[in-house]
Amino acid sequence: MLKHVAIVSIALQARVLSGLNEDVCVAGEGGCAAEYYWPQTSGKVGSYGVASYLGPGNLSLAKRWTWYPPPKGRYSEEQFGVVIDDRMNLYVTGTGGAYKLDRNGKLLWHYPAHCRCGASLMEGILYVNTIDGRLLALSMDTGVEIWKRQLCSTLFGDSDVVGAHAGVVVSSSHGKESGGKSTVVGLNSTTGSRLWEFKTDAQIWCFLPLFTEDGSKVVFQDQIGGVYCLDLHSGEAIWKTGYKGGYESTWNDGHPILANGVVYAVHNQDPIPTLAHTRSDLRAYRLSDGEMLWQADFEHPSNSQPLVAPLGRDGRLSVVMPIGTQMGHGGHWWMIKTFLMVFTYPGRLKLAFLLVGLCLGVYLGRGLLKKTLLAVMFLFICALVESTVVTLFVIEPGPVEAWNTDWPAFLEVLDAETGKHLGRWRVPPWEHHTQRAAGELLWYSALLHGSFRYSIPTPYGSGAVDAAGTVYILYQDGNVYSISNLSKDGITDIEPRS
Repeated sequence: MLKHVAIVSIALQARVLSGLNEDVCVAGEGGCAAEYYWPQTSGKVGSYGVASYLGPGNLSLAKRWTWYPPPKGRYSEEQFGVVIDDRMNLYVTGTGGAYKLDRNGKLLWHYPAHCRCGASLMEGILYVNTIDGRLLALSMDTGVEIWKRQLCSTLFGDSDVVGAHAGVVVSSSHGKESGGKSTVVGLNSTTGSRLWEFKTDAQIWCFLPLFTEDGSKVVFQDQIGGVYCLDLHSGEAIWKTGYKGGYESTWNDGHPILANGVVYAVHNQDPIPTLAHTRSDLRAYRLSDGEMLWQADFEHPSNSQPLVAPLGRDGRLSVVMPIGTQMGHGGHWWMIKTFLMVFTYPGRLKLAFLLVGLCLGVYLGRGLLKKTLLAVMFLFICALVESTVVTLFVIEPGPVEAWNTDWPAFLEVLDAETGKHLGRWRVPPWEHHTQRAAGELLWYSALLHGSFRYSIPTPYGSGAVDAAGTVYILYQDGNVYSISNLSKDGITDIEPRS
């Protein structure tokens, strides 16, 4: 699942890259006061998701360049996150590794690896993990490996975020091939030595650590809505709260956020949040003791990350909660993909199908040509049956949802202190079976690069709010939206700019 889209680099780039003073020092060097513009996937510690810069007013005019990973280019990789240093260099992580680009999109270095996570910057080092269970510390200047540590055998699955703060690097660990992790670890940022290890009560799906400014605590959630607050330096649990239940009883692949001394965590009430009408909620917990302050309920999934920022003329602290479900690929694309996978069956399985088909051909056919055709036809019939069953009852959540084109999506605006509903902005409808470019990714990755690639990201990318209170959010229709007056009560008619 492609999770963390470069909202910051797209939405705030016009300001950040518009000729700021070149005479800046490199953050992390002795006596340097410069700060990284966006050091973690969700921004800066203490102001997650909120920037102190003005974003562009017209997104259609803000685009300056497009970059695809070399050497194969478009459709060859999936990217999971972007962070920005004090010189406006961008660090992109994805299935091809870690890339450093300058402000004009020129590639400065590449570290080859298979990453499915967002990275973090701290004191001149980029921290990222890989699907084979390694945690890497790379020089931001050269991309040279400073240290690496084997955390576990695999971190395969959905996208996570590696966090770094106050001398500690925090990552998920102990993953399984089908996705999900069971453990969180903390390492010394300088040496890579393991400081602590913490096992969660329920499975972690999309891990995102959030830190307190004083460097004392780290908070995160599991996939069923359980929330944890640990001592950052010892890994001891300060409190645990939220939903409890079976290890995989429900599933949410969204993220929490930490703001104003409150942790906001997401939860779905169903184990399959790709159902369009799965109910969900957002809970607010006091950071000091984990006490629940309020709960807001929604008619559709909360598979995303809330934003918390002062919005409007009165500066009211508000929560913007993106609501909606990921569309998947639609029944037709899954059937095509699964059918074509017959060509990638293991040799013995393919031979078994051919032998059974040959037996039927011998029994039913007359002549060598007919027998051969029946044998090959049996192989394709098996693939067609498998593709239909997998599409309707395994990959997609049933025959109806596989062909659904009705995907309600909203930005719900709440009062951050009380959870009171302030308004709703309806995302423009995207009446298709699939997310934009899902089919193209499937086809072109196979035709151009020799392997099937598919991605089912959450319906929204991680958003951002600029200094003027403008909200920037990427939706699964492929558009980035900027909404400038989301704090208005009774929101129903705000026009987006995409």
